[in-house]
Amino acid sequence: MLKEAYGTMATVVLPLMLACFFAAFVSEGMQTGFSYTPKVIDPKLSKFNPITGAKKIFGIKGLKTFLIDFLKFLAIGTVVWLTLLIFLDHPIFYAPIPIEEVLRFIYILFLVLFAILVLLLIVIAVINFIIKKKEHHEEMKMTKQEVKDEHKSKEIAPEVKSAQRKKARELLSGQGAQDVSTADVVVTNPTHYAVALRYEKGTDHAPVVVAKGENLLARRIKAIAIEFEVPLVENKPVARSLFALGRVGEVIPLELYRVVAEILANVYKAHSYYFHRLKARRLLAQKKSPVVF
Repeated sequence: MLKEAYGTMATVVLPLMLACFFAAFVSEGMQTGFSYTPKVIDPKLSKFNPITGAKKIFGIKGLKTFLIDFLKFLAIGTVVWLTLLIFLDHPIFYAPIPIEEVLRFIYILFLVLFAILVLLLIVIAVINFIIKKKEHHEEMKMTKQEVKDEHKSKEIAPEVKSAQRKKARELLSGQGAQDVSTADVVVTNPTHYAVALRYEKGTDHAPVVVAKGENLLARRIKAIAIEFEVPLVENKPVARSLFALGRVGEVIPLELYRVVAEILANVYKAHSYYFHRLKARRLLAQKKSPVVF
């Protein structure tokens, strides 16, 4: 009889315990995002450093975490204790009752505790989520400020901006056509971007961006290229990458070496006549220091 009672009790209590565990797991997941980080449990000697551990425990952040966890346990313990006080008036504690009534009482008790704990854990999870979100927002504000400061530190100097505008005016007016006229190829988007590249063997260790522009400047670069019979190659992704990453007067980024080399190889094969005239034109061209625009 007793064995049967234990078995019946287990079938009643076990699902409720599992449900409580699941509720706690879900509420914690709502706060942490259900992130699985196995590297955290990897053994590291630094984790056994008593000084580092003491700083974590007795630091402001550690104290704050301890207080939050303590308040959680205090709230849960208080709710459980008050619930049990209510059930202390049940006749089960004062009179002999059949085992079926005992099991029924335990079932109701666990059911009530489960419902209250789930609601309490949800409230705690929501409050904790709001606190974490606020803290994250404050951290993001600091990060944005740091990014803003970084952008300020990287702002282009006034003299460089002036040189850029001058170079753009020269290109639009026709005075800066010489850089484009001595290019090996102009890579286009085809309508939005145009980037002129030069590769002079023995002088350049990699292709150099001699001019680049978008919209009106791109159309001007293409017009100059057509006028001087500079080969035009339409390649949208390469043109966008060259415009975004390349700097006028500097070699192209390393990640674009291969694709630009393929473009130049095809151009050299298809326009050999152009490059014979280009050699002579480069000898007559004035040496200028190209400027980013």
